[in-house]
Amino acid sequence: MVGRRIAAAAADTLKQLTLELGGKSPALVLDDADLDRIVETLVPGVTGNNGESCTNPSRLIVPEHRHDEIVSALAEAFAALTVGDPRDPATDVGAMVTRKHYERVLDHLASAQKEGGTFAVGGGRAPGHDVGHYVAPTIITGVSPDSRVAQEEIFGPVLTVLTYRDEEEAVRIANDTEFGLSGAVYSTDTEHALRVAQRINSGTVNLNNGITVDIGVPFGGVKQSGYGRELGPEGLDAFFNTHVIFIDGEPLRVING
Repeated sequence: MVGRRIAAAAADTLKQLTLELGGKSPALVLDDADLDRIVETLVPGVTGNNGESCTNPSRLIVPEHRHDEIVSALAEAFAALTVGDPRDPATDVGAMVTRKHYERVLDHLASAQKEGGTFAVGGGRAPGHDVGHYVAPTIITGVSPDSRVAQEEIFGPVLTVLTYRDEEEAVRIANDTEFGLSGAVYSTDTEHALRVAQRINSGTVNLNNGITVDIGVPFGGVKQSGYGRELGPEGLDAFFNTHVIFIDGEPLRVING
């Protein structure tokens, strides 16, 4: 909504914009994915920065036959996280940034239950925290790909698990969202993972990793995740114009700020 308003305000004077507008990133697990690697990378990917990260891989898409195995391992890891004061070095997950946002996250959890979802772990206020905006790290199962929690950016320590029967369905679910910022593909076969990653419609895809940040490469999204790129050489493009001067019919390119 805010990004659309900014784009509309800039339209009158045709100002160039770079817009990074959030995401609902898929983490697609292929049949042969390594369970330990999934847990090792996905837990911090989902709960890091209290889940308030635009690249949060918040939609986990798993084969039907591996659902219970993967959810059980992730639930155990989520339950072991320490929720508390971010100034404490022992804390893994802190509070939501505002009361309004805390209530918004809880509203998403309530909507998941209304849509038939269940909580493998978490599902509300973090136990032992009667004061403050603390949400327990949560895993939601049993909802459909078009449910609210599978489509809207929650921006909290919440993971929604979806299942698929074949690879075509998996890719379709991964791309079935209005966002396209980031994503992940898990497989022990790198070539296979790369082929699947190329079919994910997003600005970035991680292989066997939850979130990767590298200031040397461009970052940005497609669809409702925005347009343009930050970081990397491409991140400078929005700030420069190419001025072409012909000298005796030969073009000379001059970059103007």
